Amino acid sequence: MALEIEGSGRAMTRRQMLVGASLVGMAAFGMSAFAAEIDEALIAAAKKEGHGTLYSVVEPTVTRKTIAAFTAKYGVEIEVDRLIAGPLLQRLSAEEESGNMVADVIISTDKSMVQMAIGRNWFAPVADIPNRVAIPARDQDKFWINIGHIPYSLVWNTNEFKEAPTGWRSLLDPKYKGRLLLIEPRIGAGPAQWYMLMQQTYGDEFLRGLGLSAQFVASVVPGLQQVAAGAKGVYAPAVHLVTDSLLAKGAPIAEIFPEPTVATENYMSIIAKAPHPNVARLLAGYFLSAEGQGLLNPNGWPTRPNVPGSRPLPKLVEIDSIAALGKAKEYAKLLGLG
Repeated sequence: MALEIEGSGRAMTRRQMLVGASLVGMAAFGMSAFAAEIDEALIAAAKKEGHGTLYSVVEPTVTRKTIAAFTAKYGVEIEVDRLIAGPLLQRLSAEEESGNMVADVIISTDKSMVQMAIGRNWFAPVADIPNRVAIPARDQDKFWINIGHIPYSLVWNTNEFKEAPTGWRSLLDPKYKGRLLLIEPRIGAGPAQWYMLMQQTYGDEFLRGLGLSAQFVASVVPGLQQVAAGAKGVYAPAVHLVTDSLLAKGAPIAEIFPEPTVATENYMSIIAKAPHPNVARLLAGYFLSAEGQGLLNPNGWPTRPNVPGSRPLPKLVEIDSIAALGKAKEYAKLLGLG
């Protein structure tokens, strides 16, 4: 099932109306939506625990900068493991079964994995996370808070292709054949959502055509690195944070956001059996602060309103991640993958 959501450049979007409604509700209860909620008692308790662990899918350079700022501010060290959806689920499952939980906080883009973890009682409620009231109601639930939107984009090597692609349909242009790199549809709900959008918008033949033109990769980071290095010419669907990191290093690439596109979300949760529960709450609260949101979403799309440097969202189609993941094998077959 798909639902079209207008980009935030319009006069009043569904997202903006929900933001406004959530803030009005907070005011009615005498709550300051943007109050600094991280108090000295929590900081002291977190320092006593000494350190914590974050499992995250967020682009590594962005994560390192954010965690460095957190440690400089609070004096608490955080170990970071970057894991994609499948390995993240396997790691959490193994830790839960062994009774030796290592993670304190996780960030995942795979809502199906998050829902599975909730069903297994792995996550703690987020009600008492500092700064939570600054996040719109639509971007949080009992066991997770969305800390950033990730609209998918199209990236190309500007040394090889001087003209910008005109949109998703242009991926079938013969000049891209053999130079096109796509994400594998079976690795998680996010890629599957993009392929569902492509199927619904352009049909099965479009996917078959992509399969004849492209090679496939299991992760966006090495995929975009190949395009930046000139090993491939075009990548889709791309993640802005990874693109932005490569652009900062001088990579000869450019990015567009064809409309409509689909977005995944960075779902943050606290582990119910976190070995460092105060560090977990402090880190999660920092991720929801204006400072943390800006660092996690540089030149991007934070969920907290009015963060400096935020960008308007492109026109999005909201697609059921569970339904999309259920059709991932179908998309792989249409693409000619084994």
